[in-house]
Amino acid sequence: MKAIDKLRKDIHNLNKMNLHTAVDFIIHDLGYHDYLVEYCNKYKIHLEDLENIIEEFRDSLADYNNIIKFLAHVEVVSEEILKSRSKTKDEDVVLLSTIHGVKGMEFNHVYLINLVEGVIPHEHSLEENIEEERRLFYVAITRAIKDLTLILPNVVQGKARKPSRFLSECSIIKDNVNSKGITKGDKVIHKSFGQGIVNQLEDGNIDISFKNGNNRKFDLKILLDNNLIEKCE
Repeated sequence: MKAIDKLRKDIHNLNKMNLHTAVDFIIHDLGYHDYLVEYCNKYKIHLEDLENIIEEFRDSLADYNNIIKFLAHVEVVSEEILKSRSKTKDEDVVLLSTIHGVKGMEFNHVYLINLVEGVIPHEHSLEENIEEERRLFYVAITRAIKDLTLILPNVVQGKARKPSRFLSECSIIKDNVNSKGITKGDKVIHKSFGQGIVNQLEDGNIDISFKNGNNRKFDLKILLDNNLIEKCE
């Protein structure tokens, strides 16, 4: 009974809070975030994906100073969604979908958003899952009949992002860095860190294992432009 009484009190207190405070209270004090963690673990979903949705929801509150106005906005949006679903296939409409949701379908015009590292492939993907995400990317770019538009933002959710590795793999974009003959497996000398071996060369970055046991990643263009690295002959 104490738990129920506390919940009633918490819900009553929500009416006294502004929208942002109320959302934070629900997420952290009422245990919604803990529920999301359990849900994601159970269904093998990335927690960050749901947290991003919550963040977008939080951002949408900025134009409303009370819950009544916000709920009225939600109702209008819901009605618009229902109207759009009633449109026939011959009408000009925009379909918003995940890549999974359009497998086997084709469209005259396709827009793919957030084609950056950390989104596709997802930053929490294990190495063994990369191939599945690569296949998913191929599904996405082959849905277009006439036009394919790729959107590569520099920043996603406040984090700087680089173009997805899949774009360079299929030659949609090319790395403009001249590696000056340096390739994976080469021995190189760094002016500050000494001799090492190139582990990986990808998306303009070079990963090197040095003799002291340290692994370091650098922007290859910066190294070459400043003569900080050279290949051992």
